Amino acid sequence: MLFNYLQNAGAINEFSANTLGPFKSQLTGHSENTLRTEVLNNIIDVKKGNIGDQEHIIKDPDFNLILVRRVMSSILVQIDEDLEKNQKLRGNIKL
Repeated sequence: MLFNYLQNAGAINEFSANTLGPFKSQLTGHSENTLRTEVLNNIIDVKKGNIGDQEHIIKDPDFNLILVRRVMSSILVQIDEDLEKNQKLRGNIKL
């Protein structure tokens, strides 16, 4: 889903399930075939909680979205910390 959000934001080029499958397989350890056929072509179902880690989805259908939000929030915290460090080094006012 993260790649889908990055694409929608214009941060990365459009991709197809065939081109992204091998890359995501290397990053996640999941089967390239499963990613390509079940996940990447069905991103809406992943967002709705119809596809994914069934153990977690049964408990909370929004698990996939919550997980991506948690990861993105962590990235934003790291960016804020880096900005603050840079500004302190330059003597700028903190954001």
